[in-house]
Amino acid sequence: MRPSELNPWFTPVSSLKYVGPATTEALLRLLRPTREIEETLTREPVLRDLMLHLPVSVLDRRIVTVVGAIKAGDYATVEVEIIEHVPPPRVKRKIPYRVVTQDVAGNVLILIFFHVKDNYPLRMMPVGARRIICGTVEMRDGQPTMTHPDIIAPVEKAMQVLKLAPIYPLTAGLSQRLLFKAIEQALTHIKALPEWLDEAFRREQKFLSFTQSIQRLHAPVEEQDILPQGPIRSRLAYDELLASQLALALARRLNQRQKSYVVKHDSAVEKRWKALLPFTLTAGQQAVLKDIATDMAGGHRMVRLLQGDVGSGKTILAFAAMAQVVAEGFQACLMAPTDLLARQHMETLSPLAEQIGMRIGLLSGKMKKPEQEKIRAKMRA
Repeated sequence: MRPSELNPWFTPVSSLKYVGPATTEALLRLLRPTREIEETLTREPVLRDLMLHLPVSVLDRRIVTVVGAIKAGDYATVEVEIIEHVPPPRVKRKIPYRVVTQDVAGNVLILIFFHVKDNYPLRMMPVGARRIICGTVEMRDGQPTMTHPDIIAPVEKAMQVLKLAPIYPLTAGLSQRLLFKAIEQALTHIKALPEWLDEAFRREQKFLSFTQSIQRLHAPVEEQDILPQGPIRSRLAYDELLASQLALALARRLNQRQKSYVVKHDSAVEKRWKALLPFTLTAGQQAVLKDIATDMAGGHRMVRLLQGDVGSGKTILAFAAMAQVVAEGFQACLMAPTDLLARQHMETLSPLAEQIGMRIGLLSGKMKKPEQEKIRAKMRA
């Protein structure tokens, strides 16, 4: 059962305003591009998916600039007065709608709109009104222009506009404005989650809480808030790493609890194959052998990773474990990722197996079926 605290995070995105079927489908492509699980083909994204879709950069709208100081290609925030509306002639629909504006220094900025419907510019910007405008400035015949501004807001709403704006990865059918509106709504729906990191550790690392980190990333105060090496992104990266390690630890514990064959250690078998080696095992190899013997005699699955450089003796330790299994009356299998490596192991281990009286065979996916059956029959004999 899912804890009740998580329920708001799993609310479908279609519950948000302005998110219809087409937008939901676009969000599905954006937020779940791989769709590894068959179930996700019929399930729409949830608020959790939106919250974990993080910005890659920011637009700085905090500084109001005069038009005369703006260069072509700059993203700018300006405060202007609406001077005149110049709609296109009815017979020439392809000509854009123009709005003439002027800043406090008398500099003119032309706003350009294509495919205007329902007198949108006139409703948003009546003549004589003052507006805060944000967007990319271009030069047309030496005149500063801004096509379809990102923001058109009354000066009374300056505090809502003059801030950093997060920029997100997109997909077809989504705009920054639409995605931001969805995320902004989602931020008001989610509930704070109980903190799971040690409080002293969190203070030492200067980590915000998980929910605060999410909120700060989608509403950054400083540009460094979204940087990968910053404390906020580092907090989420640590959460992801810790969750991954805990999941692996739980899976390991579950495997270790499962019953398995008891393989008692046969010291005589160990002495026989050790006597055939042209070298003596190191202290580290002896310690690994002891750990493996303890695991196999415990009656539970052995979940152990043996790590070492090339030539450090991993193969001979694997053979040692296999010899104990065979001595107990079972079969053992050494798996290799390639046919070539399997044949190399076969060439190395065959003399040892034969001299201690144990049969060994090679099975490979490259072998024809009759040859594979022949090897299996030899192993059963």
